[in-house]
Amino acid sequence: MKDDKIAEPDVYLGATLAKMSLDNGKTCWTMSPEQYCKAAVANVEEDLAKSGKRLPSKCVTPFTCNYAPWLETTPELKADGVQRFQELIGQLRWAVEIGRVDILLETSLLSSYLAMPRIGHLEQAFHMFGYLKSHPKRKIAFDPSHPKINENRFQKCDWTEFYRDAEEAIPENKPEPRGNSM
Repeated sequence: MKDDKIAEPDVYLGATLAKMSLDNGKTCWTMSPEQYCKAAVANVEEDLAKSGKRLPSKCVTPFTCNYAPWLETTPELKADGVQRFQELIGQLRWAVEIGRVDILLETSLLSSYLAMPRIGHLEQAFHMFGYLKSHPKRKIAFDPSHPKINENRFQKCDWTEFYRDAEEAIPENKPEPRGNSM
């Protein structure tokens, strides 16, 4: 509801919402962080241009090949570099929050160095923005149907030796379930 108009939502917390038809004839909601990521990349590029720098191009993966942030030996960043790194990580974290799960691991790894980042960590953050620029279109579909899982794929195990007295704690006064199960 906005401006006395009732309509389906199209944006939520910076992510674009839309409906998508599934193969089974049903529809589901999708969430795309594309607009947010484009704006974030544009801001970073504008900031880098002031110092005559650019984002790396041809970023196939979120980190450069074989990069390990825990092995970083470059000098530590000064106070202004630390703040810049923290801002970049904040933007990357929000991108993950609204749907860019493909950079989740790398963002988490770099987040470990928020207190004392090194120059190499900052360069990898810029590389991640280069990756976002190279791969802008991602979205998550929220399929409401239950997955079909073949239970025969799982090995049956007897855990009673380890959990002899274990039983599921179900309250006696629980309400009757309503709606679809989760």
